[in-house]
Amino acid sequence: MQRPAYRYKLPAVFLLFLVLFNFPVIAIFNSPRLVLGIPVLYLYLLVAWLGFVFLMARIIHSLNKAKK
Repeated sequence: MQRPAYRYKLPAVFLLFLVLFNFPVIAIFNSPRLVLGIPVLYLYLLVAWLGFVFLMARIIHSLNKAKK
């Protein structure tokens, strides 16, 4: 029995965001600049975290939808 391709998306998204939250990538955004009054590092962390939550929710929703 072959596993559906969407089952591999969850670990792949997790590994992607593990890399995005790793020190060398975070160090790129660690600068004293501001974007709309928000430090770049804080903005990056917020956007990356929200993207992570959004992608995980979409994948889990598709998994639950496929089970029905």
